[in-house]
Amino acid sequence: MIVRDFNELIKSERDRVVSDAKWSSVRMLLAEDQMGFSFHLTDLGATLVDRL
Repeated sequence: MIVRDFNELIKSERDRVVSDAKWSSVRMLLAEDQMGFSFHLTDLGATLVDRL
């Protein structure tokens, strides 16, 4: 089992944090973790409108 602290990732592992003007994403699990999947926490912001 892998246990990661969200706040520690933001502070110390900048390569796992990606952001733009309208969104930000923290990569909690990557292929190098060898879990067979990736897991990201993504904040799209309150003003984002998606039109279909």
